Amino acid sequence: RKTQVYVQETIITRTLELFYRTNEKSLAYDFAVKGLKYFTEKIEEIEKYDVNYILIMLIRSFILAGDYSLALECLKLKHETDGKAFKDSILMLFTFMVYYKLGFYSLLESSIETWLKTIKPKREIQDCEKIMFRLFTNLIKVRNKVEKNKVLSQGIKELSLIKADFSKNILFEDFDFIDWIE
Repeated sequence: RKTQVYVQETIITRTLELFYRTNEKSLAYDFAVKGLKYFTEKIEEIEKYDVNYILIMLIRSFILAGDYSLALECLKLKHETDGKAFKDSILMLFTFMVYYKLGFYSLLESSIETWLKTIKPKREIQDCEKIMFRLFTNLIKVRNKVEKNKVLSQGIKELSLIKADFSKNILFEDFDFIDWIE
């Protein structure tokens, strides 16, 4: 693997992480657009393990900027590449977020069902995942703004308990679900 590609990967991921940690959403978005261009040009030269990590950084930046179309483009790249399994939980939650925001409710519902069937035999579902699954499942069913707000408030309440518990908040290291809901 070429040193230059590795250096660029590191610059992209560390810069996006810095922008996320400092809440610089617009800078993260602009940099992610450039990062996505580089990523798609060099994808064959990038180590398979690094593919998911880069995509997580890009998707997170696009979600936080509200550009769910570019986030979806990155998710498609994930499915087209043979990246090693790395942080599959956060990638699936990002997928559900994108489907929800783009109004792909049938796809969201079937994806949640499939993910649950796939994951249950392999490992215990994390509390944060359970809450997000329930949140999306309930949001699909609501018919008015009052019901939606109740579902969102309940989700925030439950997620706040998880976020406060160091032993359960591992997914919050990659993304603040409460901020996204609010």
